[in-house]
Amino acid sequence: MSEPRALGRYFYGDRLPGQARRFYDVLDSRLAGGDYHAEVPLTLEEQDRADRDAFAACKALRHDRPEYFFLGRKMTFFSSGGREGRLRLQILYTPAEIETLKTTFRQKMLPLMAGTADKSLVQREELIYSRLARQLRYQNTRSEQEHNLVGPMLASRGVCEGQNALLLYCLRRAGVTCVQVLGKGRTENHCWAMVWLNGEPVHCDVTWEKPGKGVMLYRYFNLTDEQIARDHSGFAGQNLPACCTETYSYYRLHRHSVCSLAELAGHLRSGAQRGGMAYGQLQPSCTDAQMSRAVNAALRGLPGCWNIYHVASLGAVALMKQAGR
Repeated sequence: MSEPRALGRYFYGDRLPGQARRFYDVLDSRLAGGDYHAEVPLTLEEQDRADRDAFAACKALRHDRPEYFFLGRKMTFFSSGGREGRLRLQILYTPAEIETLKTTFRQKMLPLMAGTADKSLVQREELIYSRLARQLRYQNTRSEQEHNLVGPMLASRGVCEGQNALLLYCLRRAGVTCVQVLGKGRTENHCWAMVWLNGEPVHCDVTWEKPGKGVMLYRYFNLTDEQIARDHSGFAGQNLPACCTETYSYYRLHRHSVCSLAELAGHLRSGAQRGGMAYGQLQPSCTDAQMSRAVNAALRGLPGCWNIYHVASLGAVALMKQAGR
């Protein structure tokens, strides 16, 4: 499957059948043009499936376009049986509120996007992902704004849908192609992102990437299908492209991935001596006992106390020197 067009903005819309796609285009044109009227007239060509196509168009638009944060999940379709129908949207905010929020978003985006313009595509993605992972916190009070851009952007709080919406919004602003992936996380419904880097797709889940004591471990950054499937499911049957490359994982990108326990111990020790922070990954992965021996060898004789963070799912480890110790 080729990289989606327009940075992924039409990914689910492009999959819709004829009438549903036409409805999608009508809604997109109105909302993009600043027409926030709740009732949208539609011309029906297949009356028997018009309601299903209208609902499918709205659903696809919500998945594709985080900038339509004002579009709610509820909708109602009306038809008298002829060629004319009406779709009543749930618009969550008044037109004045929408424009005010857009202005506020532009200001909030400045620190998130700072320093990305002169970086490579992969560097931009990593910088944005890291900033959001450090900033965002999970919150579910059943508020609509936790499911769209508003909660994550204004309060740094939201559920997976809202946090992922902000990731997509920022990445696209930086020129990175990405789409929403729907599935399950362990047992609950969940969503995350698929990102294209130099034509190759990878998985990213900023919601689950929560730094421990300020340490970014990149557990869910640019993963393959096999790696994300350890605790994510439900995406395999959705005709998504296969994510097979580990080239853009944090540990490969920064040359923290080695092939032997001796190399791992040496790499960790070198990193710890340089700056009090070290990352390492062994490919293929090893047992916990072997990893512990490599860590002990790396830290032997070094001053201070060190926090050790295992990333068992990736066969990786991070070391951080405790402040003042």
